[in-house]
Amino acid sequence: MTTFFKNILRDPLVQCNILVIFSFFVSVFIENQTGIHFFRQTFGIFFILFSFPLLIAHLLWSNTSSFLEKYLVGIIYFFSFLTPVFFFLNLFFSFRISITNILILSGIMLLLSLVISRRREHTFPEFHLEKKSIKNLFVKEKIFFIALLMFFGIHAINYHFYEFIPEWDGYTDILNIEKGVETGLIQKTYRGFFQTSAIILSSFSGINPYYVFAVIFIALQSSIIIVARLFLEKYTLTKNTLASSLVYALALSIPVLNMEIDMTRPQNIFIILFPIFLFFFDSKYLYLRVILHQIFFIPYCCPYEISFIFAQKIYLSSRKS
Repeated sequence: MTTFFKNILRDPLVQCNILVIFSFFVSVFIENQTGIHFFRQTFGIFFILFSFPLLIAHLLWSNTSSFLEKYLVGIIYFFSFLTPVFFFLNLFFSFRISITNILILSGIMLLLSLVISRRREHTFPEFHLEKKSIKNLFVKEKIFFIALLMFFGIHAINYHFYEFIPEWDGYTDILNIEKGVETGLIQKTYRGFFQTSAIILSSFSGINPYYVFAVIFIALQSSIIIVARLFLEKYTLTKNTLASSLVYALALSIPVLNMEIDMTRPQNIFIILFPIFLFFFDSKYLYLRVILHQIFFIPYCCPYEISFIFAQKIYLSSRKS
């Protein structure tokens, strides 16, 4: 047990989270004293959407070696655990969404993850990235990074020319979220996970709900590009420049998809999670498949599931032959 907890404190991912949360508290103090919001916003959004979910993913799915896969599992954690738990606690027990309560729930989830990891592994699964792979990352993955830059560039250009959300219902949601940030209570239960997730992000980071809509949710939908990269690796096509370029170009060139990405609504959570659902639709990731299927996709995805199962069977049968 002692060795297990010593290994925890030595782990670079745990140390990163300790540093980030300490920096977050310092930035809150700076904000209160000077009115400068930038540091709280940066450390807050980094902690709530990246470093802490990545740690939970590392503890619960330590056999997932890919950094990108762990990141996707972290996104699942945010939308499939933290958001629904806050929604139901808020709805039935008036458990307010605040920095303190977000940290309390995060602490509970960390303890549960440590217990599960301890029972399963008996040692803390060390997180590491090979220095060699980091050094060659931008060379090896230049097409992937170009695709990511193009994704952000397309939507940044749209935002530059049209500094507004294209549909009126988005502004109605923003007003409800602003009230939710002020009171800590969800204002609308219809499609409540969407509002809850936005209130959590805005409350913890201090980012205006408008920019949560116009920047954060749009950035999260880059999961489309990340999943495309993982599928290329799965089918051993990453070294084929033409195939990689075509896959990324297809992901970037669907007009209706790009329009939906820019119009932040409840269905944008679907756009974020559906590619992840497709990637983890594999018996190797049974628990993730169950979580995504039961919480989000029963009402929406039956036609997609049937199509994907059919395509998967054709692919497997062609490999056998």
